[in-house]
Amino acid sequence: MFQQTCRRLSGDLFNPISVLSNRQHRFLIADQLQEIGVQAARIVLEPVSRNTAPAACIAALIARRADPEALVLLAPSDHVIADDASFAASVRRGMDRARGGALVTFGVGPDCPYTGYGYIESDSNKADDSGVFAVRRFVEKPSKDVAEGYVESGRFFWNAGIFLFSADVMLRLFETNAPEILSACGRALDAAVEDLNFLVLGDQYSQAEAILKGPGRSHQDSGQ
Repeated sequence: MFQQTCRRLSGDLFNPISVLSNRQHRFLIADQLQEIGVQAARIVLEPVSRNTAPAACIAALIARRADPEALVLLAPSDHVIADDASFAASVRRGMDRARGGALVTFGVGPDCPYTGYGYIESDSNKADDSGVFAVRRFVEKPSKDVAEGYVESGRFFWNAGIFLFSADVMLRLFETNAPEILSACGRALDAAVEDLNFLVLGDQYSQAEAILKGPGRSHQDSGQ
């Protein structure tokens, strides 16, 4: 699945990929990329695992340092997506919104009331002319009864955990909502060292909070 993800994000639409992982997998990652002929822009190594928020912060920091107007597509490495062309088309639809300052997320139409995923609630059952929904809220792993209501409503999507955003916008969101994570990630990146073909983040990364959401919790979001 890691190789499939790297291939999916290596087409004409995308810049060379960056991979964020922990140190123990560094040579496996390099071998897997070489095996499929994908050249990564960089492989960034965490001293400790800190979940999605610090990873997004590091990605935005690196991207903005290279290009102040950069867009970042943040994607887990373990998704199965059958139609890469449709996925790329969805990314293209979100790019104008991301450039305009929106935090874009990608939902999957649910085919059952599965309780192992988070859900995204849209403002309505109908997308706009570009095929984009406004997001009302995220809900983490609801009970089965609640999930059944979500599926029946037609307004909810499974949260794929894939996000598209302007690096600058994401960093401003961190500055407002999670300045401690921004500070820790900035210091970790400043202290990073090159080791062979890897960029090893400084130990300051461990000071970034590993945010976890409990079952049934929800939070509001103003992006698409």
